[in-house]
Order: sequence, then C-alpha cells, then structure tokens
Amino acid sequence: MPHAVSKNKQTLLGMNEGMEGYWTKKRIALLTAAEPQAIQTWLEQYVNVIYTWLYFQVASDSDTTVDLTIRTFTRALEQIEQFQPAQQTMFQWLRACAKQALDEGLQQWQTKRQRPWAWSQLPADVLSGLSTLRNEVLSDEAVSNPAVQEMVQATLAEMEETDRALMMHRYNHLDTPEHITEEVGLSIEQVDDRLYRCRHFFRRALIQLVQSENLGFNEASATGTLERLDSNLEKLLSSTAMYRPISDNHLAIINKALTRAVLNVAQTRNAASGNHSRRRILIIAAAVLLVLGCIGFLYPILLDEPEQAQTPDSPKQDQDNTAMPDTAKASPNAPEDDTEQIDQDQLRLRRVFEMGQVGDLAGLLQILKDGQFTSQLAAAHFIGNLGDESAIGLLEESEAKWYPNGPDDNPFAEAIIQIQNRQLTNTVVEVVEQTEPNEQPDTTAIESVEQPTLPAAPPAIAGTVTDFEGQPIPNARVTLAGNPLYAEVADMRILQEAQTDQQGNYQFVKIPDGPVFLICQSAGDNSMSITRSLWYKKEKPVQVNFGGPRTIFGTLNLTPLPSSNQILYLSDTLDPSEASFRSETITSADGHFTFVGIPAGTYYLLNNTESNRIVWISSLEVAGEDIPDWQVDVSQAAITIQLEQPENAPAVTRAMLTYGIDVSGELQQFALQPQEDGTYTGNVPLGSYTLIMRFENGMRLQQQVEINQDRQLAVTVPEGSSDLSGQFSGKSPLAFFLYNTDQRIRFDLLPDADGFYSLTSVPPDVYSLAILVNNLKLDLMEIDLLNEPEQVLDIAPLQLVADYSPLYVVVTDAQNLLVEGARVWVTGDAEVITTESTGRGAFLAVPPGEYSLFAALPGSETQEKVIQVQATPFLTKPNTENTILIKLGP
Repeated sequence: MPHAVSKNKQTLLGMNEGMEGYWTKKRIALLTAAEPQAIQTWLEQYVNVIYTWLYFQVASDSDTTVDLTIRTFTRALEQIEQFQPAQQTMFQWLRACAKQALDEGLQQWQTKRQRPWAWSQLPADVLSGLSTLRNEVLSDEAVSNPAVQEMVQATLAEMEETDRALMMHRYNHLDTPEHITEEVGLSIEQVDDRLYRCRHFFRRALIQLVQSENLGFNEASATGTLERLDSNLEKLLSSTAMYRPISDNHLAIINKALTRAVLNVAQTRNAASGNHSRRRILIIAAAVLLVLGCIGFLYPILLDEPEQAQTPDSPKQDQDNTAMPDTAKASPNAPEDDTEQIDQDQLRLRRVFEMGQVGDLAGLLQILKDGQFTSQLAAAHFIGNLGDESAIGLLEESEAKWYPNGPDDNPFAEAIIQIQNRQLTNTVVEVVEQTEPNEQPDTTAIESVEQPTLPAAPPAIAGTVTDFEGQPIPNARVTLAGNPLYAEVADMRILQEAQTDQQGNYQFVKIPDGPVFLICQSAGDNSMSITRSLWYKKEKPVQVNFGGPRTIFGTLNLTPLPSSNQILYLSDTLDPSEASFRSETITSADGHFTFVGIPAGTYYLLNNTESNRIVWISSLEVAGEDIPDWQVDVSQAAITIQLEQPENAPAVTRAMLTYGIDVSGELQQFALQPQEDGTYTGNVPLGSYTLIMRFENGMRLQQQVEINQDRQLAVTVPEGSSDLSGQFSGKSPLAFFLYNTDQRIRFDLLPDADGFYSLTSVPPDVYSLAILVNNLKLDLMEIDLLNEPEQVLDIAPLQLVADYSPLYVVVTDAQNLLVEGARVWVTGDAEVITTESTGRGAFLAVPPGEYSLFAALPGSETQEKVIQVQATPFLTKPNTENTILIKLGP
C-alpha cells in the first residue's frame, strides 16, 4: 500500500541542517511559486504528521480526518505568504492551521473534540505500568495494548520534526547515540542533550494524554535510572509506527483535493497579474502533477468524470505534433507505472508551450478539442494571444465543461476577452472630418464610432500610508481580507492586495459589501503591520489612513528573558483576534519598539511568546498627540496558594491563573505547581488574574486575584454534599455549565459518549444553568441544590434555546471602521439585554419580536433603531437577515 510520505526512509541528514529552521523566506518563496521540489519536500515532511495529529482529535474517525487534513493544507496554501519563519516553525504554523480547521469543522458538525474511547478504558495493570514508566520495567501487555500504541503516535505528533525523527531513530531503529553522532556530524554532547530533552518531552506528553482520559491517574513520584527509561522507550517505540497509515482510497481523495486546491489558490492569488498569472497557474498545475505522483500519491484525479481512455480498437491518433490529447492510451506501449505517466504529462505540457511559442494555432485548437484540464489551460493562454473569432466557440465549450458555475474570470473567459479586445482595436473606425461652425455634421458617418469610455469608478476604499513624521511610504502592501465575524477562528482570507505609490496612496476600486479586515504592512521600518476592521457599504468611499504623528516609542525590559526580537501586539482588546485596531511589531536588538498612527483609546500591550501564547504585559491610555516614551519593565511575583478544605474533599487536578473566567485559548494560562506541603506555587507577571482551581469531581473554584507583589493566598474549598445527574438528548453543540450566585463555583456539564452526566459532591447552593456563546452568558433555568440536594435533570440542548434567536450587531464609526467597546442593548417586552462590541461586532440572543436596539460610545450620540427579530435557529450564523449595522456619529 502506498503511503503519502515514507517517513521511515528519512535519513538523519536533515537534523544536522536543523529541520525546524528549514523553511526560510527563500524556501517559502519557492513554495509560493509552486516549485516542484519545494512542494514535494513540504508534503513529504508534514502530510502524515498533520493527518495523525487530527486523527486522534476526532476519536479515530478516518473520514473526518481526511476532510480536516484537506482543510488544513488548503488553508495553509491560501495563507502561505503569512508564515513568518523567524517567529515559528513550519510544523507549529501548520498545526495552528490544523487547529483552526478542527475548530471550524467541529462547529459545523456540532460536536466536540474527542479522543478515542479506548483510551479511557485502559486496564488497571496497564495504567499501573504506565505510571511507573521511569522506574519499573514496562510490561508486554502495556506495550502491545492498541490504545497505548495510539497514544504513542499521538504523542509523536505533538513533537517537532527533528525531535520526532531523533526519537524514532534512537528507539525505533535502535541507532546508538554514537551512530547518530556520526550521521549528523554533531558532537556526542549535542546529541545527548537533544535526546535528553526529547525523552522528557515525550514522557510528559504521554503521561498527560493518559491522565486526560483516565480520572485519577498520576505518574509515580519515584524516579529511576536513565537506562530504565531508555529501555521502556525502546519497548514502546520499537513496536509502534510513527504515523497512522492512510488508506489508498483516502490517499486518492487527499490527492485530488490538494491538486485542485493548488490550482484554485494559484488562480485566486494571481488574478490581478494578467497574462503572467495564467502562465503561472499552468506551471503550478504541471508542478502538482509531478510532485503528487513522485511522493507516493495515487495518480492525480483532476476531473470528477475523467475522459475515458481509448481502447485498442479506437482509431489511431495522428502522430503529428498538432494533436496532443492528454488521455492515456490503453496500448501495449502504455506506461507501466506512475513515473512514466507523469513524464508523458510533463512532455505534453512542454509541447503545448512549444506550440504557443511558434504560433501553432491549429495545434492549440486541437488541444481544446482533445486535451484535459491542464493542457487546455495552457492552450487557452496562447490562444488568447494568437486566436481570432473562430476560436471563441471552442473556448466557450471548454469554459462550459470546466467552469459551468464560474468564476467569470477563468482562463477560457479571459482568452475570449483578449480576442474580442484585439478585434475591436483592429477595427477601422471612420474619422469624422472637421466641419464649419455653422455646418451640421453628417451623423451617418459616425454610427460605427465607439462611445466615449466612461470615467473610472471612484475607489471603494482609499487612503495613504505615512511614517510618524507624516512622510509618505511607497511600496507598502495593503491587503483586503475577509472578516468572518463570529466564526470560531477568524480566517482572514485574502480578497485583494494593493501597493502604495510614491506618494503613499493606495486604493481598492471594487469590493463586496460587508465586513473586511484592512491590513497595512510597510517595509523598511520597525512596524510590521496594522490591522483595521471595517464594514464596507456602497454608499460613499471609505477613507482609511495608516500612520501619522500619534506614535508610541518604547523600550521593553523582560529581565531575565531577552528583550530582543519579541513579537508585540498593540490591541484595543485583550484578545487581538477580536480587536478593531491591532498593530504588530518586533523589538530591536536593544528592546526598542515603535507603533505608528495610533487612534485615541485604551490599549493592551501583548507579547506573543515562543510557545505561541499571548501574555498581557501592560496597558496604556492614548489621548493627545504627545505620547511619552513607554518604558515597559516586566517583573514577576511569586504566589503561593494554601488550600483549606474539608476531609474527603475532591483532589485538585489543576491550578492556574488566567485573565478571565472564559478566555481565548491563545492567551497564556499560568499553571501553578503542586508542592509536597500541599500548596501550589508559581511565578507570574504583575497584574490582575482569575485564580481557577479544578477538582476531580468537575468543580471549578474561581476568584479574582491582584498580584502586585509576592503573596500567599488561602483558598477555602466548600464542602460538597449535593448531586445532580441526567442525560443529554443527543450530542450537544453548546457548552452547558452551572454557576452559583457569586460565580465562585462552576461545574461544566460534560456528558459521556452515551449522553449521561453526573455531578457528585456539589456544594449545596442555588445554581443557574447557562451557556456561553460568542462571549455572551445566557442563563436558561435555575436549579436549587440547596433545598433539594439530589436532582435528576435531563437536558435537550436545542430545546432549551429554542425560544431564542441570534442577533448580530455591527457598530461602526462615521468612517465605517468597526468600534470596540460600544455598549449595545435592546429593550422590548423582555428585560433589557446588553453586551459590548468588538472587532467582530456584538452578539445578542433574544426571543423573536419587536425591539428598540441601542448603541452608545463616549463621545458619540446614542443611536437607536426599531428592529424586528425573526424566529431563527439559535446556531444560525450571521447573514443579511439577522445582522444589523449601526453607524455612530463623530
């Protein structure tokens, strides 16, 4: 069975080069240009590991994994130019794409992440053996357990490429460190150091996987010898394949989808480049045909219904070079393997280009009759330059075949336009002679004169890009990207791009109505990018300027960490993905940073750490034009948590400090470590946090903590004596939870695979059953566990929210820029319901009916609209019916 990537044949040479740093800007440029070897290397390195990582996020559902793998690499192809090799590795970036694809897929399918069921059903002796991985011999039962082997594969899929290869060579191929040293040309100390870090990362990650699916499992505290851990790792890895195998059928599906994705992305990315873009699409098509075959994929299936191969009895094709059909011939001399077939495909494309270069129009027209997709694309490119009106019919037939539903700017349609424009240019137009002032012109001679060209349409969005002194910045790149509002992940799909002229001006002429991101990236200064959120409507041009005198200069001091090359965000929200204004920069070698053209407002200074998590390090109020230098000294304080709890209290499973009760997964969570004396300790930057203690019965204690110095804090754990149980009717697309009146106690309701849930040892209190959707907490019912300590509550998820309809409100200023922090509320027969806007807008959930909708922001007049909310399913995404736009005045 062919594999997408033969990783077991990988040599150790890549480790000497440093595979994490392989994808430099130069190599990314090759990948963007679809250079065959670059695509081959990219897919060889990452298809299998991404497939494996996704496979264990969706309970081993291979069909779902294939879908998510395709989504991941399609997203990566579309956004490959956004990858920054200086900030993260290609594996980290691709896994982030996979997480986005996973979140979107789970939301679409209305389900949750789920590990394989067998992981939670490990026998007691297997669990016991895994807990002593470092100090006792691992039993054969544990090593051969299929669920354990799956966990090993899932753990490897969490590791960087070099580390994963090193682990397999050492513990699967059983290469000695000395042999590895000889292969990669590193010292024995360097190899040992890397192996040390790999071993302990693998052990911790594996134990955490086991722990996450087996309540009460903990690794034994006793430590053993390195030889014992080495021996156990050999037993685990020597019997386990590095990746999950992909079936032939699924390989064909992935192959077909990625081929189409490369072609579609190439066409979209280069739509504004004219003839050159079509030539590049053809080169990419040829590259994909070659690469996907070379790396072990099944032969590319470009068509939903491929042309049938000729039989031996079919009329023999003319061997003249003018007829080059793409379909393979079923003859005794037909190719016997994929390599020969790929060589013939490459030859056919090369001959098409030769025809175009020598002007062989007849041969190119024959390709339109007999060829397949890639050859016809290549032929259309040249026919647009060479053909006359007689070629239009064949071009229209090809367009109807390959693009029956659009887009209108496909290569065949563009070739037709080229021919028509060339004919119009060559048409001889009679010139009307000058007449005397009193003499009426003869209008019969000008009937065939073309009407004057209408003036160009005014730009939809225009502006300037300047530095902090107001001087124009030429050649800055301005990107228009989609804003999906309340998608789980803000997929900033690129719509158009422009560059500033010598005066720093840019413009976009034709764009669709709706929400978009406008992103400015200027070269040669310290500012990496500025992102604005806006809503475009075809009522008047939108003016958005970047840069200007309101500039922040500062110095970052992260002692004892280095302050150089730190990624900083200036954002008007704590979660930069929801910001209406966001600027990104990188600190210089001495920690200096600059943000240019900052609107008035309150901002968070955020640091994107090496672990790709965001830390809030400071805040700043921007009002006037003069902003003093911002000296940011990030110091830490030590915190100690002492638990005061009753006997037989549930054990703590996790203690951490976060920025809020429910925050983005991109924000850093500061874990507190358990100590032998029963306390939990940690070091965190100074600031305000929410302390969250999780217990094995599902209880979550949470309280606000201000850390401005080293401090000790006593946390009282309430005694639990109430129980709540029941069953969910079907899978829940919503996350339900209980919380008490002061919001200190919270229980998440997480049903088992069969829908049952059970909460035990619940502190007696009156609780609210609620959901959190789009940052809006919606209370659904009250549950009294104070007077009725034992209750059974069956939950019908969609029935509980059936009386609510989603309402999306987008608040902008006079320039159509989305506004963060505007208060939004509705009044009607129901009680007043309020929320706040962000760069994604504002979300409300209300019963159907008539309401007065208000939006207010300091410095602007309160706006009011009377709206009618129709009854729609609660999970309906933003559309023209449920989205309201409110524009605030100056």
